[in-house]
Amino acid sequence: MNLLDTNTKIENNLKQIEFYQSLYQKIQSKFSFLIVVYSFIGLYIVEIIKFPFRKFDYTYVIFSIIFIITLAISLYRTYCLVQPENVSYLNEPKYFYNDILNDYQEKLRTDDEEILNEYLKVTYLLELEDVLENNTKVYRKKSNDFYKVFKVLIPTLILYLGLSSFVIIQKKEEQNSISIQNYKEILNYIIEKNMSEDKKPADKKVEKPKIDLKMVIKTAPIVVKESVMLNKHISDSKDKGKKK
Repeated sequence: MNLLDTNTKIENNLKQIEFYQSLYQKIQSKFSFLIVVYSFIGLYIVEIIKFPFRKFDYTYVIFSIIFIITLAISLYRTYCLVQPENVSYLNEPKYFYNDILNDYQEKLRTDDEEILNEYLKVTYLLELEDVLENNTKVYRKKSNDFYKVFKVLIPTLILYLGLSSFVIIQKKEEQNSISIQNYKEILNYIIEKNMSEDKKPADKKVEKPKIDLKMVIKTAPIVVKESVMLNKHISDSKDKGKKK
């Protein structure tokens, strides 16, 4: 293989351009990973910031400040990562065998295909080299930016997991202490109530007045004689009157 041959140079440059384009696309796909990580951090960051205002802890405050600083740095570097870059792309083939070919025909004043083809290949090669040079710089810059983000994001994530775990544990302890206090209050209330009921004086027995049975008036109930065809209402008092 002759590396100085124009065709070989064109082929090698094309391969390198495709290679760096695939690498650049992989960096773009990695950005979705950063979105997932930042979304995970956003789930509990408010509680992490609010916790020192509810319960001050000197060590917790120091680590939370470090966490906020590292998070701010990672966000800034992520911002630099997503900044647009000038990525180069080749012109369409017809641009070379139409526009450039016409320019060469006018400039060289010839229609010899072999000569024109050699000039076109050189022009095409120069554009390939420009595209490869620019895209290589873009890839290396974005790759370096992603490495910087990842280097800061790892300790940020570790601090986040530690601080969020601490806040969750403290909340559970507070809930348990509140439930124990409520249980004690309920128990004390029941004990005090039972003691107060025991201290109440016993009810005095009320003596009922004695009565003379001879003075009691006896009444007779109303007796109703009922028939399917005819109902007769006869009071017991009338029957007693007739007998008399």
